[in-house]
Amino acid sequence: MNQLLKDWKDKHISESDEVYKSYRSNLHIPKETFMEDGIVNDYRYSMAEKKILFIAKEANWYSASETSGEFQNRSLNSTFWLRDVATKKTASTMFSNKISLLANAILDGNYTEPNTNYEILSKIAFINLNKRGGFSYCVWATLEGYVKTYSSYISQQIELISPSLIVCCGWGVKWLLDKYIRLPSHTKVITVYHPSYFALSYEEYLYQLECAIKGVTWYPKNRVERTQVNHTTDVKGIIFDTNKTYSQSATIEMLTNNKVSAYGKASRFINRFNNGDYVFYYSKGRGIIAAGQIISDEESSEDGYEKYKTVRLIVPEPVPLEESKYCAISPKEMKEINEGKGFYYASTVKAPYLSKDKSEKVIALLKEKYAYQLD
Repeated sequence: MNQLLKDWKDKHISESDEVYKSYRSNLHIPKETFMEDGIVNDYRYSMAEKKILFIAKEANWYSASETSGEFQNRSLNSTFWLRDVATKKTASTMFSNKISLLANAILDGNYTEPNTNYEILSKIAFINLNKRGGFSYCVWATLEGYVKTYSSYISQQIELISPSLIVCCGWGVKWLLDKYIRLPSHTKVITVYHPSYFALSYEEYLYQLECAIKGVTWYPKNRVERTQVNHTTDVKGIIFDTNKTYSQSATIEMLTNNKVSAYGKASRFINRFNNGDYVFYYSKGRGIIAAGQIISDEESSEDGYEKYKTVRLIVPEPVPLEESKYCAISPKEMKEINEGKGFYYASTVKAPYLSKDKSEKVIALLKEKYAYQLD
């Protein structure tokens, strides 16, 4: 493992500027930056009854306010963070607590009683796909470009770890593994929400894990069931982009958590929705794949980067967990519903807005498409 990581780091350093820029890497992060990961404790991992590997996208390690020089100096002293948590060299976080929660549940077979004892971390393995790290949000083009470029190294690291179970921290990780990575034939792969996702309680997170382990569809126990809507203004329908260009997992995360979300500079678009408005989820290259109704005022994530509003999902129900199972209303069909007027699809929020009557026509057509799929 040590030799692989050394070779990998050397590859970072020797990577040509042309390759480095080809996948839109953040050019503020030095090429030689490399954050090691892997098996937390070799002996305890080898003695564990189940060999568990958690895989995440990239470390939230870079601040936009830092200069390249500052980040480079800090990166030279980087260590295997989760190992530092396990050995009490650094404090635990929500992320490490959630990893401990999942690991304890899997190794104990107990999915009902939350246990975040961090000592379990010494029995697992953990890796990030992108060893250079990133921001508090993921630039999808950079992440996918990195995984494609270093797929052989990632595959070798997973092979050396030889897990019996891989837990993907988010559907984006699973998508990248399926597309680019060679996995051991004996390894089972499951997916749960990213450990930093704040909206699930420990109990709900364990229930999602249990469903994934058993291979059954997870439906949130805490799903919003409100039917009363506070109409503060005339109801309108807004077509909202699911950000597929930058995140393959954003759609499923919004739909299964009954919300509409935007991030960073784009978060201002959430203010376009009023309580009672309809939201139509638009997937690039396909069309309208889901519809719901706003039932809350604006809310923000813990770090303020994400803004969202809670949604009463109308269709589909239940939410498919695979993209291939989504039905869609095409832009051409939407133009017909809007009496021959097209929409400006280049923006996060697509103009013009729809009236209540037209919104209900969209919902009816989408229900028909999903009903036909089930027949």
